[in-house]
Amino acid sequence: MNVIDDEIRVLLAERLPRWEFGYLKSILQRDKKMQMDSILFNPDHAYRNRTRKVEEESLPESLEEWCRYRVALLGDLTENELTPAHQELLRRWVIEAGGNLIVIVGESMPGDFFKTPLAELFPVRNQRATAAKSGYELTVTAEGANAPPVLVAGDEITSLSVWEK
Repeated sequence: MNVIDDEIRVLLAERLPRWEFGYLKSILQRDKKMQMDSILFNPDHAYRNRTRKVEEESLPESLEEWCRYRVALLGDLTENELTPAHQELLRRWVIEAGGNLIVIVGESMPGDFFKTPLAELFPVRNQRATAAKSGYELTVTAEGANAPPVLVAGDEITSLSVWEK
């Protein structure tokens, strides 16, 4: 068990103002142990009938900038927001610097990134992408099979059986 007395710095990034983004932003802002930076790439989507200034935001541009964060929560980003250069930096941040990545599934994420540098970070492999309305068929990797979030039943064998169904 690790006891962390410091603030945990979190990056929350999303393309559109989906429900998940608002919920997570609200919860993270209330937690006194969290310092949260949020990026909403297309905030005007929620304010179509209002005029408002949109500040240009971008993901960290260097490994040092990524290392300011302990956790990154990435919503339904596309390659417009999460460019190949960002993907490589993000991959290095997770593998080399021990960053923690949480991906929030959407129309683009993770399906559009299965053939990118990020693919090795996902605990599942795309077996067969289906229409966005019906979702994705996921298969647990060997590395992910015993990870606590993947254990949906009492033990690894039963959990794998559930995932196969």
